[in-house]
Amino acid sequence: MKRPTRNLLLYGTEEPLPETTHLAAGPVNVVLEGGALRWIRYGGIEVIRGIAFLVRDRMWNTAPAGIENLRIDREGGRFAVAFDALCRTADGDLPWRARITGDPDGTIRFEATAFPAADFVTNRTGFVVLHPLDGVVGEPVFVTDVDGGERRMRFPYFVDPEPCFTDLRAMRHRVTGDVWATCTMEGDAWETEDHRNWLDASFKTYVRPLHLPYPYTLGAGETCRQSVTVSFTAGTPPAIATGPTETEIILEEATAGTMPTIGLRVPAGGVEEAFARADAIRRTGVQLLNGTVDLRSDDVALLASRYVALAEAVEAGLALQVILPCDDVEAELTGLAAGIAPLLSRIESLLVVPAENRIRRDPGPPAPPAALLARLYSAARRTFPGVRIGGGTLGAFAEFNRNLPPPGLVDFVAHTSGSLVHAADDATLIENLQSYGFVAEGVRAACGGLPYRLAASGISLDEGPFCETVPNRGLIRATLASADPRERALFGGAWTLASIGAIAASGIAAVSPASVAGGASIFSPGGLTPAAHVVAGMARAAGAPRREARSNSRGLAALAFSSGGATSLWLANLTGASQRVRLPGHRGATAAILDETTAAEAETSPDFLTTPITEFASSHLEFGAFGVAHIRFEDEP
Repeated sequence: MKRPTRNLLLYGTEEPLPETTHLAAGPVNVVLEGGALRWIRYGGIEVIRGIAFLVRDRMWNTAPAGIENLRIDREGGRFAVAFDALCRTADGDLPWRARITGDPDGTIRFEATAFPAADFVTNRTGFVVLHPLDGVVGEPVFVTDVDGGERRMRFPYFVDPEPCFTDLRAMRHRVTGDVWATCTMEGDAWETEDHRNWLDASFKTYVRPLHLPYPYTLGAGETCRQSVTVSFTAGTPPAIATGPTETEIILEEATAGTMPTIGLRVPAGGVEEAFARADAIRRTGVQLLNGTVDLRSDDVALLASRYVALAEAVEAGLALQVILPCDDVEAELTGLAAGIAPLLSRIESLLVVPAENRIRRDPGPPAPPAALLARLYSAARRTFPGVRIGGGTLGAFAEFNRNLPPPGLVDFVAHTSGSLVHAADDATLIENLQSYGFVAEGVRAACGGLPYRLAASGISLDEGPFCETVPNRGLIRATLASADPRERALFGGAWTLASIGAIAASGIAAVSPASVAGGASIFSPGGLTPAAHVVAGMARAAGAPRREARSNSRGLAALAFSSGGATSLWLANLTGASQRVRLPGHRGATAAILDETTAAEAETSPDFLTTPITEFASSHLEFGAFGVAHIRFEDEP
């Protein structure tokens, strides 16, 4: 058999990584990537996460920009960039030109001009500016309105379901000490939303406020000109941190909460496929299977009975997720009860959610359907006495945040998360891991001590009525994709472990990080994906005392738990290069490493990571790009 290329092993695709160019303007450094600016840093401090001129079609897909005639000039602490671009969508082509300059005082200016030759239909065309979370969340910002007035406000701490700032032209926030950054936007009306609603680790400022109708048309022969300028007050740039000389893990003695319950999603169309793989699913040790029935389209009794039989075959509980039309709540619940009555004793929980057209999905009016939600969950309580009832949505946190379940009527709350809503590049997916903690804190603030589940959490988005996904037949990095090639590659294993680490640290009770079929399947053509080994390892950890473990590098994620007189330390390399890591003191250690050198063996070895057997006496561990390591060592008596 032909050995897979390195790109396939790491990313699951032959699509090349984007070319990057590092540019400097006085005290400011920035990266040019794919026609966008990334990571504008002043003296090493990230000020702006990104500035990009984006073209989104009527389905909110972001059209990639084909770049031509790229010209880059550097001289005397300044730079100038110019290029031509073409974005192609199903509705037509949109050509545009860009000019980017950086001056010795650190001022960065990005100008773009679009000139459609024919009418061009779009949901949004224009600049997007991203502010990072570090040093920004909860901090003051001065917002300049379109009429020139300035308001003192704050970037929200809790995830805001509404636009944070509207009708603005500029934003000014402190970078450090006496240095302030001002981001000025010209050419349209702008507003800012809290991107954490969709797991993105940023605040996004964009053109075309959401209260205006979309899609809209850029007329043939029209010219669309916009610009973004980032400037700085004079001040003393901070000393640039050199970073740690060695990557190391800090492991605390005390425990902090418990590891979450682990589930797998079962797409309705993948039930029979899952039966054929029941033995392999059972070996993962997952506690739950998540199955969804939609009362508008499914044969509820038949599909639910197949879910129950599958759950019993793999020795897991069934978390049944039910979508109700909510045209006649009581009648619908009565019909559901009649269809699943013989199965109730074998169902672990019922997550009951209103259909996507009965909830508030966009910011602004109308008000949330609180009366409908109260009626729904009160009726569910009466119809299913003694059954664990969950409330929430099978949409993203944005939908949950705008449609909070009434207190006192549900036993747990849930929503889903996917990392491909707005961007699909590797760096963004890893940055998005930072949002789990903020989202969980928002749920706790709104729902108190109710157990909190993620019905789905992963890179790609589950197909269903709450999100219009794209099929991604070319297996590339694509937004809104229902299948992402990285989920079945080493990248997916490392990302899944890091996400579960963030989820566990956030106190989330249960998560389903992958599926038994479809785009996020734990199965590869040759056997098991790297993520499957992570799922199996985390399933065995469910309920175990979690130990605080952290890394001094953002390129390394760590998770630890105690079990049977020993500690399991799991590490994820979140970079495309090998890493050497100094470990905490230990004795009697064994280790298992899943990386490029062992991927082929792991694909056909179900217990490859769960029971490390290789004796390990070194104080350092080295493993490859997007590798996962499990080190188990005896606890001190």
